[in-house]
Amino acid sequence: EIGNEYMWARDKANESKVAITELTEICEISSTIYMLLRSGQTLILPKNKINDLDSLTKTLHELADRLAISYTVDQHWSWR
Repeated sequence: EIGNEYMWARDKANESKVAITELTEICEISSTIYMLLRSGQTLILPKNKINDLDSLTKTLHELADRLAISYTVDQHWSWR
């Protein structure tokens, strides 16, 4: 969930609240979206677990523009 000031990340065992201003970069590959934080941590969003991917990517692009951070898309990236 992404709000105006915070985003919340949840999985089966944990919940985290992160200030939007902690984002430093967003990277999207074919299977995953990575949200890099100032702390050095990364939020990993598997695309196959996202209900409305188009809406999320639109929101993340708007967020990157608002924060003046990089949003990189590489749909052809793969492990070598």
